[in-house]
Amino acid sequence: MAEHISQEHIAYLSRSALAFVDVHSSDDLYQKISELLREFLGDAIVIVSSYDSENSVLEQRALRGLPVPVSRIASVLGMATSPMKLAANPESQAQIESGRLTKIEEGLYEPFLRTVPRAVTRAAERLMNITSCYGMGCVADGRCFGGIVVCLRGDTTLPPVEVLEAFVYQAAVALKRYEAEDALRRSEARYRMLMEFASDPYIVTNGDGCIIEVNQTTLDTLGYTREAIVGTQITSILDPEETAADPIPWNSVGTQSRSVRVRRMRQANGQYMTFELGVAGLPDGDVFLSARDVTQRRQLERVVIETEDRERRAVGRDLHDSLGQELAALSYRAGALGRRLTAEGHAEDAEAKKIAALLSDAVAQTRRMAHGLCPVDMSEEGIVVALEQLAATIGATGSVSCNLKVDGPISGIPPGGAIHLYQIAQEAANNALRHGRAKVVTFLIRTTASRGELTICDDGCGFLAGDEKAQGGFGLRTMRYRAEMIEGSLRIDTGTDGTTVTCLFPCVAESPRRRSG
Repeated sequence: MAEHISQEHIAYLSRSALAFVDVHSSDDLYQKISELLREFLGDAIVIVSSYDSENSVLEQRALRGLPVPVSRIASVLGMATSPMKLAANPESQAQIESGRLTKIEEGLYEPFLRTVPRAVTRAAERLMNITSCYGMGCVADGRCFGGIVVCLRGDTTLPPVEVLEAFVYQAAVALKRYEAEDALRRSEARYRMLMEFASDPYIVTNGDGCIIEVNQTTLDTLGYTREAIVGTQITSILDPEETAADPIPWNSVGTQSRSVRVRRMRQANGQYMTFELGVAGLPDGDVFLSARDVTQRRQLERVVIETEDRERRAVGRDLHDSLGQELAALSYRAGALGRRLTAEGHAEDAEAKKIAALLSDAVAQTRRMAHGLCPVDMSEEGIVVALEQLAATIGATGSVSCNLKVDGPISGIPPGGAIHLYQIAQEAANNALRHGRAKVVTFLIRTTASRGELTICDDGCGFLAGDEKAQGGFGLRTMRYRAEMIEGSLRIDTGTDGTTVTCLFPCVAESPRRRSG
């Protein structure tokens, strides 16, 4: 068999393999297959079809070598005017999908899958001087990607079968490669269309955090030109203090990981907007970010939270100033009654003293409830006092040491921010005691001209480490939510040697009224 393959055949196969590499269009690829086959076979008619293996349908994609005098007949047969689609019968399907060269005994009648009358195909064979027909499927890796029919004319003989089958296999590999490339092109086009016309800003960075792609919504929302933003670091448009407190590890974002962070992004005019930033790794190592503007939503949520806190404070004041005072008065009068009964020698004095003690306990409980509902004064001094009281309450149990550190003067707490900071500290301390079994809890608060920080540290075993309920629990979500309400961010670092909860928040400039006061 090998002695039939000449150096010329080997050169032809090498040349055709290189020719297939340079083809990047399906139509060009089918035409190139027919062109190279004609070059190899000489005076022959070549029909190249695509093959839909799912539906067993052949579609004519290229026709070469048809003699000019029979073009009218070809038009009648439908071979030249428009691509023919023919459904393969089981016998033809088996032959096509075998990937072996087969002689077609029925001549043109079989390539047309017996849909054209036999008398017409016989007349066409005589007119075109067709002496024999061969067919073969373009099969690669067990899958058929097309079909080839070769009609030899006159004295033309079939060249070595091994060479022809090797060429058809090359064509099958090229068709498979093009199909994969075409699927990739369609996928990329679909991705780009979805990205470009998305209503949210979409950003793609490389593993080093350099912006390599943005959609139009990003440019419209932030006010940058594409040239101004592509090629810069993503950190250049993020709040630097938020990034320093809770950096995103761009070079280690895996394809299976996805996280959502609330981040402030800087517009071209220098103003900041608040976004929910979804971060996900892409298979090629790049990082995809989706940014949802939550500025207005956060403002509405802040109004709801502030209204709720205002109502809670009102209830707390009513408990303290109304019910608490009345209970205190009753406790005083019951105590006085008990003392008078004792002085007069009445046996009911013990019952009166018991009533006085119960009322005293009710007063203390009412005050604790009132303090829980309204723990914080809205001034800078109020948050410090409230944290001191919280630390004293925790430390009063005797089993836990709790203290407060204030680093410099406290100023610029955002409106309504004190209650949120207090609730974050309270929840973090509760988690440290309940889940982390801590023995030492420390509160630290400090502010600068632009940024404030509240940190809660403990020496526990980590309230996230072994407690799945705590990890996704309501308390943690509430802490993050309250941090977001004051345009802040929350970071939780936990381990067997303790937990640190850090809330960073922007400070507001002092008003002339506050400075003069």
